[in-house]
Amino acid sequence: DDLRDARASTDQLRSLGFSSCEYRVRRNDGSVRWISDRKRMIVDADGNATMIGGIAEDITAVKERDAARALTQAQLERMVD
Repeated sequence: DDLRDARASTDQLRSLGFSSCEYRVRRNDGSVRWISDRKRMIVDADGNATMIGGIAEDITAVKERDAARALTQAQLERMVD
């Protein structure tokens, strides 16, 4: 479902020299994990791209915590109304 966002991030890397995005991946065991992907083009003295540096971080726990917090907030708001 997030392939479009991941491809847009690659396009941004090519045009701006850096990018970041969050997307889901399905692991071999079928579980789904959220990834925060940040990368930057590394260039030489002439401005030619020589490599891509970056990090991909599993942020599943953060996403789950935020979803639980939003659900709790919505439940509290319904109770007050």
